[in-house]
Amino acid sequence: VQSSGINAEYGALVTMQSCSCRSSSPRHAHSDLLRAFLPRRHSRDHVMLSISEVPNTALLGYNKFHNCPCSPSCGVIDDFSTFNEAHMIQAGCAVVHLAGLPRSGLVDALERLKAGHPDSEYVEYVSRRALHAQDPTLILPPIYQSLPSLFFGPSEEGPGQRDPEHKLSWWREDPGLATHHFNWHLYYPYTEAPRDRQGELFAYMHQQMLARYDFERLALDMGRVRAYGPGYGWNSPLKEGCNIRISGKSFRPANMPLAHSYRFGPYSVTLVDDLSRHKDMLFYSVARGILEGPEGNVPVSMDHLGNTVEANMGSANKKIYGNLHNQGHNIIASMNDPEAQYSIEKGPMISTATAPKDPVFYRWHKFIDAIFETFRYNQIPYTVGDLEMAGISLDSVSLHCHGNKAGGVNQLMTFMKEQHYITYPGNPEQPMTVTKEILDHIPFRYTIKVQNAGPKPALLVFRIFLASCTGLEGGSLEEVRNTFVEMDKFVDLVPPGVVEVSRESTDSSVILPTEMTVEDIKSRRVTEEGVRCGCGWPRNLLLPRGTPRGMKAKVFVIATDWMEDGVNPEEALPGSVSYCGKTNAPYPDKKDMGFPFDRAIEFGSVEEMERKVRNCVTTTITINQGEEPQRKSSAEDPQEFDYSFVLVE
Repeated sequence: VQSSGINAEYGALVTMQSCSCRSSSPRHAHSDLLRAFLPRRHSRDHVMLSISEVPNTALLGYNKFHNCPCSPSCGVIDDFSTFNEAHMIQAGCAVVHLAGLPRSGLVDALERLKAGHPDSEYVEYVSRRALHAQDPTLILPPIYQSLPSLFFGPSEEGPGQRDPEHKLSWWREDPGLATHHFNWHLYYPYTEAPRDRQGELFAYMHQQMLARYDFERLALDMGRVRAYGPGYGWNSPLKEGCNIRISGKSFRPANMPLAHSYRFGPYSVTLVDDLSRHKDMLFYSVARGILEGPEGNVPVSMDHLGNTVEANMGSANKKIYGNLHNQGHNIIASMNDPEAQYSIEKGPMISTATAPKDPVFYRWHKFIDAIFETFRYNQIPYTVGDLEMAGISLDSVSLHCHGNKAGGVNQLMTFMKEQHYITYPGNPEQPMTVTKEILDHIPFRYTIKVQNAGPKPALLVFRIFLASCTGLEGGSLEEVRNTFVEMDKFVDLVPPGVVEVSRESTDSSVILPTEMTVEDIKSRRVTEEGVRCGCGWPRNLLLPRGTPRGMKAKVFVIATDWMEDGVNPEEALPGSVSYCGKTNAPYPDKKDMGFPFDRAIEFGSVEEMERKVRNCVTTTITINQGEEPQRKSSAEDPQEFDYSFVLVE
């Protein structure tokens, strides 16, 4: 079955067009842009951002929502945080100013900024947003290369290993995970008008981070994440400590209590009790089914609720519902110095790049997700009629790991390996290599047997999920619904009859396509698949680690009608669209994100669902943690791996 071709039945050419964060053309990768991230000069003079020369029209749209606080000049924010609304407004003003400059002037200004502030998260944030505001097709180098101080620290050794949470530090500290979370928030700023379904995507992306983290915890018998927030252990000492050993981020001892109030500037004080009131109002509004807006009530939807919890410009009412998500990050990051009396640096939760390294990040977002889960639970459950597709049935799904000499179906392999990252912490002519141990897996292929009983080809979207069998034990489908992680979503044209549809794991709609590094851009090795926004789940973490003895997991696939579900059915779903959406375009799937696990389901188990809904199918796989494959001794391709392995019973 091909992903494109002439579809005479629909009278159109079904051409799968690129979307998500991929670049449509290689000509937009300009090596001259590297000066903005790897400056040729090394002056550390303080650099001011003047917006006095900007035409009035340049700031008109932004000032519709904000009174820009940085006129006539705006300095670099040393302790910049995307969770600080004042910081974000100031950064937005700087972006508008810089994006209004000619390209050469913009690159020159960014080079001066980077030279003066080489380790500034603010400068990195503003630079990337300004360049893409001017031209969203530009391919920029990965942020871990241009700002390595935010991503790499010494490995955790010594006493920290006694903390049970240390067993998952390898997952939390994966550079790809930090990159994904940083770039998601970079391209979905909450101080601007929300993009299409931004609130829903905010809820879904973070819920999927939780589900994937839970999967890894279950493999280690650690239990699923427990919520931490107002009404969820908020008034008890925080059990988890954290020390990520990243410059500019302080540690947090275990069993720290919350203070009554927190100061985030000379005139900004946040009371912890305020967050409790905002939480109560959100739960109350979800129960009523309406959000109270300043000009009338708004029906609760996942998108409206997500906008309100994130407190972006689409919030129903910030006076009533506050700034819950962001202020929670700020409070937890400031536990060491709540009144800002001792100039102690903030903790990891203050930055979108370092927050996922902190165990409490997942506990905080488990609390945030509890609000969303209340809404999901209150939706009318899906029935067979909501899920089935007439004339389509899925007979089987099997997974084939590349290179398995034993020929075992549904046997997947993961391994830990040393990964070398080329970074540029100072002189652009003197890169440094950082080595970290990360998880990876041997690529695999899905094979789905489909029956199309209709007389015409059917344009189907296949939705693939994975859940730990450990997590599914002893509970109804409703109790474990939020443990399913999305693995892929793709479109295929299925002719009448019985056919097999194949899909490579490396083409997943969840993962970040191959990034173009500084070295690629310098040597002009940039392809049409180049990544623009850097948002997407790290491909090495697509498959959970499993266990040395083999961890059982359930694969679930459902096929639905893309002619009904697709916003533009002629488009396919390449790139990292599932978690990141599309650049400057509507989210391409009309279904609720996470469908069919986005709400209550009337079935008691996935097996019952499979029996009653013919266009879905499940299978059980084993995820085996083994040794890293050896490279082939091939002069033709020294990078080729020998993926051959034999599973031992």
